[in-house]
Amino acid sequence: MKKSYCVIIAFLLLNVVACTSSDKPKQESSSDSVENVSQEKIETPCTIVFHNVELSDSILNANNTGNLYKTELYCQWMPKSENEQFPVLCDSVNSWICQLFCDSSCVMKDDISTLANRFSDSNMKNMKEYLAEDEFFSDPNTVLDEPLTQEYKVSLLYENDTLVTMGFSDYEYLYGAHGSYVYVGATFNKQTGHRYDSDLLEKYGKSKQDELIKNGLKQYFEVSSDEELFDLLTLDDNKIPFPSNLYVTDKGIVASYQVYEIGCYAMGMPSFLIPFE
Repeated sequence: MKKSYCVIIAFLLLNVVACTSSDKPKQESSSDSVENVSQEKIETPCTIVFHNVELSDSILNANNTGNLYKTELYCQWMPKSENEQFPVLCDSVNSWICQLFCDSSCVMKDDISTLANRFSDSNMKNMKEYLAEDEFFSDPNTVLDEPLTQEYKVSLLYENDTLVTMGFSDYEYLYGAHGSYVYVGATFNKQTGHRYDSDLLEKYGKSKQDELIKNGLKQYFEVSSDEELFDLLTLDDNKIPFPSNLYVTDKGIVASYQVYEIGCYAMGMPSFLIPFE
């Protein structure tokens, strides 16, 4: 696999995980408290105006007899001009989307549609160059059972009176034994734009957090003992790391890990629900 595409995969995996934990300033407002989050359990009609971006493209072999590559992108974003009651939320959500689509400076946060098109066009350009340079893929007779694939989706997961949760999924198959998956949820305070993360479990304290995480993973893997759980995980000294992603749904707080983070590929993306009390 060409170096540039290894870099793309690595960037997306690292960038997505980093976005769940970095550059999230603590807010002083009491409206950011986790207690307020856990009390707002009833889903309400959507009060946010979203714009949708839907893009797709493909590359055929030279004989036009087989699809070598396909890409799809779907993104919901918040135009500030149509969400005047949520200006800070728009900035926070759209800046998060910018990070996902390689605009680390967030200069395009007010025009996500253009950013998404640029991101997709860049992927197409890089892929065309790669396929043209590779001996196997440039062969006009090459036909793949499954084309190289890049699929991205950003969409609304949940909204209530005080918060909104967005989801990002990324599936990439760039020729190998299997594809790669990333999924991230992000919960934002509607008024302050604060993005919740580890503070969602802050009220429990360290010992209770460890208990919730261990019990949640036992439920995911359908085991009952610590020994059975640790036999399944690929950890140093049986130390379970804090979940790389936390977000709020109508049922409670979802805690999740990415593929390979605590186990092998076949174990998927371990996740579990911490119900509202």
